[in-house]
Amino acid sequence: MKRALAVAAVLLLFGTTLAGCARGGQPQAVRPLVYAFHLEAKTLDPHVDDFGYDRVVQSGVYEPLMDYQPKPDGQWDLAPALAKKWEVSSDARVYTLYLQEGVKFSDGTPFNAAAVKWNFERLLALNKPPADTFRGVKFTIEEVNQYTVRFVLETPRAPFLYDLAWPLMVSPSVMKFEKNGDRAQEWLQSNALGTGPYLLKEWVKGSHITLVRNPEYWRGWKGKHLNEIVLQFIPDAQTRVLMLQKGDADLAAQIKTAPMLDSLRASEGVVVEEVPGCTMQSFIFKLRGPLQDSRVRRALALAFDYEGFCDKVLKGLGRPATGPFAGVEFGFDSRLPRFKQDLAASRALLAEAGYAGGLPSELQLQIISAFIPQQKDAAQILQSNLAGLGIKLKINDVADVSTYFRSAFDPDLNVGPDMYAWAYATRTGDPDRTMRQFTEDEIPPKGNNGGFYRNARAKELINQAISESNLAKRKQLYYELQKVLIDDPPAMYLAVFNDYICRRAEVKGFDFILAGARGPRWYYMYLEK
Repeated sequence: MKRALAVAAVLLLFGTTLAGCARGGQPQAVRPLVYAFHLEAKTLDPHVDDFGYDRVVQSGVYEPLMDYQPKPDGQWDLAPALAKKWEVSSDARVYTLYLQEGVKFSDGTPFNAAAVKWNFERLLALNKPPADTFRGVKFTIEEVNQYTVRFVLETPRAPFLYDLAWPLMVSPSVMKFEKNGDRAQEWLQSNALGTGPYLLKEWVKGSHITLVRNPEYWRGWKGKHLNEIVLQFIPDAQTRVLMLQKGDADLAAQIKTAPMLDSLRASEGVVVEEVPGCTMQSFIFKLRGPLQDSRVRRALALAFDYEGFCDKVLKGLGRPATGPFAGVEFGFDSRLPRFKQDLAASRALLAEAGYAGGLPSELQLQIISAFIPQQKDAAQILQSNLAGLGIKLKINDVADVSTYFRSAFDPDLNVGPDMYAWAYATRTGDPDRTMRQFTEDEIPPKGNNGGFYRNARAKELINQAISESNLAKRKQLYYELQKVLIDDPPAMYLAVFNDYICRRAEVKGFDFILAGARGPRWYYMYLEK
């Protein structure tokens, strides 16, 4: 009862606010679009943070060199953005980009080759999470002329074009706001200067961010577009659902439970679209004790009830994994079957490895259900499954992120749990970065191979694929890699959760490429009258 009253009070407050500032009887063409979002942005600086809650705002005021163009089959192609075309050398070492001419940042600073070079220099110098895409990649940047920029790599990197499509371009003039050598980080935390279609109007901390049209936007405003965008920060999922049902929001983020989705499907004027997820949910093995034996790891994987987890816990909102790829990456082998529980095969492998009566000691599994609630269900299912094989599993549900990371990624293999929950996803559509986590080069403290997994053939395939410019040959390398990582698994690949677009019927043009990791393509959205 108290919760219902609290929700009602919040709705009353937001309903009044949004009805006044977002709707107020205004025609569809001029009223703002309201997006009920689950988290507030941490920074507007795209070179400091680029998580989904930041990128949803950043993608309105900043632009990348290349965009992703959705295709009818759910996949995508690279499309021109601030770069109008590009050329790649046959050895995948030289990337030449030809830039749009006459584009200016919102403060009037010209966008050109010098601006691109400055952006990459700042990105790499700050060395924050957005620079991870280029970690370990050595290259130089040449200003060929005012509107041509060339990237020259020391060694071939086939997906480098996709890497270049990730960073957002900031106006170099922000350096006038630099303090104590911070490269304007403090100013850009709550301000923005980009080439994008929208400008930051206001950020009321704890409440909302409002974006308005950039009247000087280089693409122009012909056709249907949004006039204003209000990103309302609503942590409670049920509140976001009610706002969408009432019409107080046009979009609602992170609605992922069956009851809420069913409620929205039954609501007049609301559309729920299912899109393929790109995040793999897994339990990583630490390769010590019995888990050093691939037969034991395969046995544990075969013991898990994948269909029961997807049907009874996810209730059809996810699908069993087929291997280490989630299904949206380049090189995904769609011929691989979905994993199924096979207790007979599990017992046989344990007996072959010398553990017919179960493992000699209890296994420790670390999860963090505060972030992904379904981890607890998956852990309990595995606990029950393994008990039938004589294997004890203790579940440690950690609440604090820093504690979780310290334990999972301790540089001492003998510290921390035997297994830990881990979700990973591609940001660019290319699998190199996510698969490279399963090489010894990424063992802590260098990277996030907390399982200390090593497989010479896997590493060889990953390295061959990164330098193979022939797409057909590169795809075959990834096909083989998937089989290697199934036969000698670094993890239990559990499931891929579906993603859902929850919107009012009048919202058009919203896409969800790579689970929204790149942020909405706001310029292509509009409200239908």
